[in-house]
Amino acid sequence: MTVVFYALTDLDLCLNRLPIAHHLRDAGYRVVFVGAGINCAADLEAAGFEFHVIASTGRNVISDVSSTLHLMRTLKQIQPDILHTFGLHAALRGGLAARFAHVSWVVHSVTAPPGIKNRPSRLLQSALRHAEVTFLSKKDRDAFIARAYVRPEQTHVLRSTGVDLREIPTRDEPDRIPVAALVSTPSGAGLQGFADAAESINKERRVARFAFIGHAPYPEMQTLLHRWQEEGQVEWWGVRHDLTAALGSVHVICLPFDIGELATLQACAVGRPIIAIGDGVDREIIRAGENGYIVPTDDSAALAASLRELVSDEEKRKRIGRRARALVESDYSAARVAQEIMVVYERLFEKGRFV
Repeated sequence: MTVVFYALTDLDLCLNRLPIAHHLRDAGYRVVFVGAGINCAADLEAAGFEFHVIASTGRNVISDVSSTLHLMRTLKQIQPDILHTFGLHAALRGGLAARFAHVSWVVHSVTAPPGIKNRPSRLLQSALRHAEVTFLSKKDRDAFIARAYVRPEQTHVLRSTGVDLREIPTRDEPDRIPVAALVSTPSGAGLQGFADAAESINKERRVARFAFIGHAPYPEMQTLLHRWQEEGQVEWWGVRHDLTAALGSVHVICLPFDIGELATLQACAVGRPIIAIGDGVDREIIRAGENGYIVPTDDSAALAASLRELVSDEEKRKRIGRRARALVESDYSAARVAQEIMVVYERLFEKGRFV
């Protein structure tokens, strides 16, 4: 049974879909990756998977049509049993390409963007009509159903991203002064509040170290980080390509609201308590009081209070960290997500082929 995983970029495929593909292959599926770009092609092929490059998309209508036609030709060449797309734009192109390429079964994993109500319903309906459609949340699923883009009976709520726990073993926290780290995003969200909280906690005596992990894209941000590092307020650890290894060397992990699902799951899998900053936090993953805390954006006092509690209470810190790991093991491991996806595939088999 051959499955094509199609996303707009090979980076998405490598970071988000590769762990699931390993488990599908173990279950007897042949998984082939299709997407634009060659940044991660070598990694996909080194893992033993085929990767087909198609034209990039999104520049204009002509390039979108060209990309869809290229995808259709690629599908005809591979002749998969199932096309599984990831992302709304991939679903739009994949759904149309699959129909003309006579692919038997189609699964789309999508989220509902803010402007979904303004999108052309006929195009979406045509792309999604004969497919099984998965959503990350009930809210997204309900948005599509309300606008008649999908029917309730063809929908599923499940994660399309899973963490390969074999790559993230549990590690005891280091036996030293507690370290709290903020993981960077391009926006730099949460950095100023994190620095203010660090200064507040250590102003009387040094009870913890504070570190910033990631790239500083703006000169002003770099200047601040250099100054804070010189003052001993916040250490700048730079970009860490093995993020989970770096997080395993800290005691508390702070995540800005725009960090993304995969990085959030990886941080939880390390087995450390999470402090999520901002109103856009995925509350299905970060559960306040269970595996971490959620504090408002730009509320350095609330952040300082949560940090102070965790760096000073080793027993609570370890207990919350164990819960963070346990949540990933039970609900978000790549093995679990792959099993749920295979249930969706079996639903297609039961319904019979559509060509």
